[in-house]
Amino acid sequence: MRHRAASASRRPLAAAIALAGLVSAPPLGAQSVEDDSGRLQSVLTLEREGYQPRRVNIGTTVLTPEIEASAVYDSNIYAAHDHRRSDVLTTLRPRIVGEDDEGRLRWRGQMSAELRRYASTSRENSDSYGASARVAADLASAVTITGGGGYRRAVENRSDPEVRQNPTLGPPLFDVANGELALQGGRGRLGLSLKGQVEKYDFVSSFNNDRDFTSYRGTVRLRYNVAPAINGFVQAYANQRSFRLRDRVSGIDRDGRTLGGLVGVQIDPGGKLRGDVGVGFFRYRPSSATLKGFSGFAVDGTLIYTPRDRIAFILDVFRGDVATVRNGASGRIDSRLRLAIQQEIRHNLLSSVAFRVRRTGYRGVSDRLTTIGGDVDLEYLINRRLSVAFVGQLVKRTSRTMAETFERARAGLELRIRY
Repeated sequence: MRHRAASASRRPLAAAIALAGLVSAPPLGAQSVEDDSGRLQSVLTLEREGYQPRRVNIGTTVLTPEIEASAVYDSNIYAAHDHRRSDVLTTLRPRIVGEDDEGRLRWRGQMSAELRRYASTSRENSDSYGASARVAADLASAVTITGGGGYRRAVENRSDPEVRQNPTLGPPLFDVANGELALQGGRGRLGLSLKGQVEKYDFVSSFNNDRDFTSYRGTVRLRYNVAPAINGFVQAYANQRSFRLRDRVSGIDRDGRTLGGLVGVQIDPGGKLRGDVGVGFFRYRPSSATLKGFSGFAVDGTLIYTPRDRIAFILDVFRGDVATVRNGASGRIDSRLRLAIQQEIRHNLLSSVAFRVRRTGYRGVSDRLTTIGGDVDLEYLINRRLSVAFVGQLVKRTSRTMAETFERARAGLELRIRY
């Protein structure tokens, strides 16, 4: 998602929602679906005189419609080791965001779609779409309750470690429905946050029926204010994954539960550094007695350093257990790191450059995957309604299994239109 320049009165709500999503991100992934976009475009949300997009105001509700169209060359559309196929992908992405941040009750919602068309590989064409909403209400001076939910039809990235490469079936499509409810408050130096989440994954093709599952997650975080805008915290979490079907080959029940905890620091917005990071341990307990449980080191967090108003360094780190249906695997552990640099080069010239690495290890099988990638986005604002951007990406994956390795390059132009 690319966030646009926003008015000063609405930036605090958008930033709060984005940061809340970052600092409470689950230390164990529910599903491994690669997201090539940044988690927070901090510098790109700043107001720029003469380039603020117009918005539709209906009372206290503000609507922001926009659309993006791109043409990108992809050197390896199936992320294949051999018999590579290249093509040009044309994408159209309409989106509308509505929000109201006035008063004790605030909300934000959006609807979006993505239409993907290949120049010569038409069986890879796909349409995805979705809608989501989040509501926040102040129950008292220091107590806030938030809730949200959404649905999306998504396309699985062909480079995902769990993807099943079968080009004759077209792109792997899946539906995701999610909901969450959270309560946070504080008194004096102490603060408490409670959150419950549920996510349901349902693949469209029967070829992937055994990958359908539901994840239930609960999180408790206790924080203590040690200095202005700096909080230490301890966090406990539990995650239950329930698969719709048993293992295709062995018939083993693949349900499991993860329990874990983190200790870390949370830095609130206001200074040059913000975000949070925690370290700890997790324990995975499979439901089936034939599978062995395992423990591991957990890390999760995002730190954003802004030495000046127009440049930001963003670090995302994660290590934890992730859902898997790999044959013979009793579990999967992912380690991920992403470093992004976002800068306003000139008043109407924006850049975002990122380096990322992911290590995927499986329990019970010898597969070890290491994926290294780089992303670049260079955007030129023509006026308040129109901009053009160059987008590029390089990805390389290595593995003990030669068939799992691949290299891919993408490059193209994108036209971004705002109301």
